Amino acid sequence: MKSILSIVVLVLIYSAVESKESPPKVQVYSRNPGNFGDKNTLICHVTGFHPPDISIQLLKNGVEIPDTCRVRHLKNLKTYTWEADM
Repeated sequence: MKSILSIVVLVLIYSAVESKESPPKVQVYSRNPGNFGDKNTLICHVTGFHPPDISIQLLKNGVEIPDTCRVRHLKNLKTYTWEADM
């Protein structure tokens, strides 16, 4: 009886750990201060998500280019936009 109870407790603990979902924290920023007409690099930094099944794209008008960051974590889709501090 104790072994069955122990197994049930272990299964419940395991399922609680596996079911933890943490949304991603997303930061989009430029490598250097922006100057009109100069090339720059955008960085999309994504942290703190669980489970690790995630896709990250930098898009503009549905085309992958470096000025937006679309993050899909599990079934959630969220778009983050870079805006220059001007």
